[in-house]
Amino acid sequence: MSTTEPTAEKPEEATAPPETEVTEAVSQENAPASPQPQKSGRAAWAATIGLLLAVIAILLGCAGFGVGYWAWQQMHNTLAMQAAQIQTLKQALSDKASRDHLAAYADKTDQLEAQQQAQAQALNAFGKALRQSQILNQRDQRGWTLAEAEYLMRIARYRLDLLRDPQGAADALSQADERLARLGDPEMLPVRRDLAAEIQALRDYQGPDKVGILLRLDQVMSQILLPTPLGAALLDHSGQSAPETATQKSGGTGGLRGFLATVWDSISDHVSIRHYPQRINDLAVVTSQGQAAQSLYLYLENARAAVLAGDNTTYHQAIGDVLNTLKQTSGDPALRAGIAQTLNKLEAIDIAPSLPKIGAALARLQKLAAPKNTEAHG
Repeated sequence: MSTTEPTAEKPEEATAPPETEVTEAVSQENAPASPQPQKSGRAAWAATIGLLLAVIAILLGCAGFGVGYWAWQQMHNTLAMQAAQIQTLKQALSDKASRDHLAAYADKTDQLEAQQQAQAQALNAFGKALRQSQILNQRDQRGWTLAEAEYLMRIARYRLDLLRDPQGAADALSQADERLARLGDPEMLPVRRDLAAEIQALRDYQGPDKVGILLRLDQVMSQILLPTPLGAALLDHSGQSAPETATQKSGGTGGLRGFLATVWDSISDHVSIRHYPQRINDLAVVTSQGQAAQSLYLYLENARAAVLAGDNTTYHQAIGDVLNTLKQTSGDPALRAGIAQTLNKLEAIDIAPSLPKIGAALARLQKLAAPKNTEAHG
């Protein structure tokens, strides 16, 4: 520092500005009386030091400001870069989330479209099945109705041909006509026309009065059996022989009497004893009358059975046998004439007249229903 002082003072003295000179002049005037050279050198040195310090301070301040500005600029740039990176990351995340959301939405949309397509296909299949079911239901309803009508027509033929029941056959055909009327098919009009004709024919059919015929046969049987002595004896014997036999059998129970009773019972089983209510002079005549009465009784029973069975041939044959037997027997002429007149009237009755012909409606129904059944099965 001592080496720099002489060099510093010379320039200052040589190049001192006017202000310095003025200051020095003022200071010289105001200063006390001392050595002036020493004071002026120290002042210059202090001013120089202060100036240097000021310059250094300014430089340091500028440097600090520059460093601070640079640091602030770096920090600002760093923050800006970080903000940009954050924004980029946010944008990337947002884009990724959007892509994920869009992908999920697209998947969900695809699933919904697939579900809609599946539902549409299911609805189409259901509609097709429903239409087919309606068609089949209509076909089945028609088929069932026709099958019921055909079954009722078969029942009518069964009751007419086998049971000879025109009324039951007419009722069955009426039920079949109701089924066809409920169907309402114009194609069935010819069948219903045939049914109407068959029902009317069955209603107009007049069959024999079988109950009346049976009652008249019973009356003839009573007239044949009761007036004969043998018939009356048989009626009396049927009510008295059983108690007498029971009394005889309850007689002896042991010993000789019991043995004889047993022998008598064994013999009496093979011996017929007849009791007559009055004296009979000619036993052969009475016996022949009894046999004739039994024959007439059997023939009349055959006639009764034929009436119940509807066997016209057997009925007329039995009535003819009764008339022939009645002609060969003797007895009360008036009674025989009355019985013969009644039997002649009964013989004139046809207990199995020809029945109306049915079956045209059934044949027509089967012919009309056959193509429909073929289409339904196909």
